[in-house]
Amino acid sequence: MSKPTFHIAKTQAEKEAIYRLRYQIYIEEMHLFEDVADNENKLFSEQLDDGARLLYAKIDDQVMGVMRVHLGKDAPLPKEFDETYDLSRFKGVVDESALAVITRFMVHKTQRGGLLTFLFMREVAKLGVEEKINITLCDCQPHLLNLYHKVGFRCYQQPVYNDPHFGIIVPLLMILNDSSYFHAIGSPLTNIFDHSDLAVLSSERIAALVGTPSVTPIIDPKENSFELLTNHETTRFLDGLAPEEVESITSQGNIINCLANDRVIMRNQIAKTIFLVLDGSLIVEDAHGFRSTKSEGEIVGEVAFLLDSKRIADVFAGPEGVSVLSLNESTVKSFIETPSTASAKLLLNLSKMLAAKLSEKTLTPA
Repeated sequence: MSKPTFHIAKTQAEKEAIYRLRYQIYIEEMHLFEDVADNENKLFSEQLDDGARLLYAKIDDQVMGVMRVHLGKDAPLPKEFDETYDLSRFKGVVDESALAVITRFMVHKTQRGGLLTFLFMREVAKLGVEEKINITLCDCQPHLLNLYHKVGFRCYQQPVYNDPHFGIIVPLLMILNDSSYFHAIGSPLTNIFDHSDLAVLSSERIAALVGTPSVTPIIDPKENSFELLTNHETTRFLDGLAPEEVESITSQGNIINCLANDRVIMRNQIAKTIFLVLDGSLIVEDAHGFRSTKSEGEIVGEVAFLLDSKRIADVFAGPEGVSVLSLNESTVKSFIETPSTASAKLLLNLSKMLAAKLSEKTLTPA
């Protein structure tokens, strides 16, 4: 297979190739946006495409990945980004012409989990340096957080928001001027910023940009107490695991704080993230309108994970809000696939919890 080449769409033919891949992924695979897509020609374009740079990757003459990039220097950023990313927090620190926003980033199903995603990140980082961008903004679903964190995106003081098609979405930023941060996390993009001539922002300005994030990766699990989440009278996710085993599986997670009624999981989604309740509660509502409540120490998402299926229920934050530990599919699978008694215990816990859910007889109509 040939190496991917990257291009900015200039012609109508190039744009239609991008819209065609979007259609394949969003409409044919995910069954979203069917009411607004061009179903006759199998194209999915949006008004936000106007004024944006449409970046795409070709492999063997086929478009295999696309990304939409809005640059503040090209045109005023769309108004809808103001609320999503809290653009006002950047005023006085950087000019809007030094802001970029990434949306509609996707790769063909044959390329997921491979190198192409990273190469896209590299291309947009190079574009940022070339165009004197200070801050690049984007958002992602919880199961992609670790991927974005590894390259240098970070959460900031902007709450998660509810997308009508994807559920909770986490806003992220990348500060291109902060090369020390890329070194500290071992980002594969470090060499790009080492050779840039972007003016370095002071630590005070960086702190002002980031603030206190509402989503935090667990850097050191020992600083987060999970004692209350184990050894309950009923089976819980981490029951029977030693402290070092709990650390091994939770160290790759992210703590997400949600407001009341935030939709944590949407029915029929394909993501298989497992959410562990740390504080507050989750309300699970199935297709028939029946509800159950998950409290501290319990999990949601295990059915889709174990059965490798789509989500079977909607899950909302309870009336007091909820704090959850998000564990993506690959993290849990890697732990289970290790030859150890700990992995057997975790799989047994998951199986017991699934059996309890299937036999549950206390659901009440919504």
